Amino acid sequence: MKKSRRWPYYLLGVLVILYLIGRFSDKPKDQIDNPVVSEAAAIPTEKESQVKEQKPTKRKFFAADFGHAWPLIGIESGEVYCVEKAIVFRADQGGQVYALNGWANSYGRSNNFDWRPIGDVQTVGKDVSFLLEAGKELCSSDSEIQNVER
Repeated sequence: MKKSRRWPYYLLGVLVILYLIGRFSDKPKDQIDNPVVSEAAAIPTEKESQVKEQKPTKRKFFAADFGHAWPLIGIESGEVYCVEKAIVFRADQGGQVYALNGWANSYGRSNNFDWRPIGDVQTVGKDVSFLLEAGKELCSSDSEIQNVER
């Protein structure tokens, strides 16, 4: 029996079909139309408007202010936000958002945001509780938010 040389073409066709299915399924319409614009590393627009309505809206932190006690690797500065009980830290370099509490981890996953755990950039043995406390203060300034640690 002679072996068929068509199998690479069939395999290529199957791979193209799988790619197209993965590319266009489970993604919001705006990501399909404009793949360059990504909300993965950003707080979503509608949530940003909610954050802006709070007083204060964010708190800025600089590594230079903490010296060797600064707990984040490769991040020189960033801001803490509270978005619907989710306390997050957004790095100024690159705009990556890190979840500071468990609610932020869950909220980010359920909304398909690329919010990474703060442990990804936290120096072992250094405390990030001052960032969490700042976020709790921001959350408590919103009268609708009662319990941050849920």
